[in-house]
Amino acid sequence: MAVTRGYITPVKYGDVLIFSLTTSIALYLLRVGDILQPDAQSTLRSIFGSSELPGENPATTDSTTVFEKIFQFLPREVKHLLTMLSERVKELPRHHLCKHEGSCIHYVSEGFLSKFSLGYAIQTALNLFRTMPRITRRPSAVARSLVDRENVYLGLFMGGLVGAFRVIMCLLRWFRNQDSPVHIAIAGFLAGLSNFTYRSTTIVLFFASRVIENLVYFGQKRGYLPTIPGGDRILYTLSTSTILHAAVFEPHQIRPAYWQFLLRVTGNYFSQLNRKLVDVLGTNASNLYPNFWPEYDLRYASPQMQSEELYRWWIDSIYI
Repeated sequence: MAVTRGYITPVKYGDVLIFSLTTSIALYLLRVGDILQPDAQSTLRSIFGSSELPGENPATTDSTTVFEKIFQFLPREVKHLLTMLSERVKELPRHHLCKHEGSCIHYVSEGFLSKFSLGYAIQTALNLFRTMPRITRRPSAVARSLVDRENVYLGLFMGGLVGAFRVIMCLLRWFRNQDSPVHIAIAGFLAGLSNFTYRSTTIVLFFASRVIENLVYFGQKRGYLPTIPGGDRILYTLSTSTILHAAVFEPHQIRPAYWQFLLRVTGNYFSQLNRKLVDVLGTNASNLYPNFWPEYDLRYASPQMQSEELYRWWIDSIYI
């Protein structure tokens, strides 16, 4: 809405830049102190691993859980080959400042493969869920869901995010021969560029809002920011009123997925509003439904509306 009115000029790949900045800020804040809320800390550790982030024993990281579960279903010969390869890679060099187990190459490849597998599995499950109503009519939709390119894109995003973060952290230690919280900010920013492979405004805005929420909460706890009584309710009320106002006067400005959600919640009534009547306000309200005009019961219509309906009936009788 702000872009349409000219208040904000869109920046090319601005969503990727926002994700990179918020990833860098979140990881840096977690490294330097107890600033983020516990749920945010545990989420970041589960994604990136605990060896780079304080607060947990690196040996307890569960970054390979998904990959190990998939590993169990592989043929015996393949498992034997991969196990030998993994042991060889583990024996490669590791910087003395690195806290992870095994070599740096093993640490990076482990993070990439585990998160790639997780991302691929998540997107596959979503695709299968969407195709469930069509399975009986089109069984081939199942096969397409398993090999959909979106599965690879989400896998590359999650695997690239963790893999790039780990490789940059190890490279900085090797080249600078020191460890620093600045390293984690640099690695977080560069790793966030993996969002290029799976650009999702929903993911970006959710992650950015969570980081801002944690900063506001920390500022209020330390007394840097005022605590407004009922502030969360006020924010929710303003957000809801903005969305519902846009749903009536500018539905084309709402994200398609959220617009479909509003239609399901309201029993499709939002699409049955006569937005032609408010087009005079200049919001292009009827953009999504340019030809929709409801059938009015003229017994309950104003004289002006009755004359309008009679005029439309006369025009339709001429051209139909």
